[in-house]
Amino acid sequence: MPAMRSDWAVAVGAAAAALVPLAIASMIGLSLVALYAIATSRPDAPLRRAALIFLAVTAALLWGRLVLATFSRPLLDLDASFVAALLGAEREGNMIWFAGEPLRLIIAPGCSSMQGLSLALLLWVTVNQLFAVPFSWRAVGWCVAALVATIAINVLRIGAMLVFPARFDAIHTGWGYHLAMWATLIVVNLLCVYGARHEIFGRR
Repeated sequence: MPAMRSDWAVAVGAAAAALVPLAIASMIGLSLVALYAIATSRPDAPLRRAALIFLAVTAALLWGRLVLATFSRPLLDLDASFVAALLGAEREGNMIWFAGEPLRLIIAPGCSSMQGLSLALLLWVTVNQLFAVPFSWRAVGWCVAALVATIAINVLRIGAMLVFPARFDAIHTGWGYHLAMWATLIVVNLLCVYGARHEIFGRR
C-alpha cells in the first residue's frame, strides 16, 4: 500500500522530534507515531501491537513521570495511607510515624509506586501484544494483579524503612532497594506470563 499524505506528515514530525536534543521531544514524537499507527491499522495487525508496546514505553519513560509530577501530593498521600494501614502507624499527608516515636518518614516522589506501576503496565502490554493475547476482562484482571503486586512490594519496602530505622540507608538505596526492584520484576513477569499462558504455551 502506498504511503498516504498523513503518513508522510507523521514521519516528518517524528523525525523532527528525534533531532531535537531533548529526551522529552523524542518521547512525544514516539507517542504520536504510536497513536497514529493504532488509529490507522487493523485491530489484529502486527503494526498495532507494536504501536501499543511503543506507547507503553513512553508511558513508563515520560507520561508516568508527568502524572507523578502533576499529582504528586495525592499519589504520595495514597502510598503513605497504605503503609500506615499496614503498620498501624500515624499519618499526615505523605508523612508517617509510630505514635510516641520521634522518627518521621516522609515519602518522596522517588519512592512513589507510580514509576513501578508504569513499568508493570509496560511488561503486561509487551507480553500480551507479543503473544497476541485477546483483550478481555481476564487479561485486564492479570494486569490489575501485576499493578497490585507492584504497590504491595513498594509499600512493604517503605514500611521496612519505618520499622527498621537503623537500616534505613540499606533499605532505601542499598540491598533493600535492589531486593524490592528484583522482587517486583520477577513477580510482575510471572503474573503477566501466567496470565498469557494459553497463548504462550498453547491450550491443553
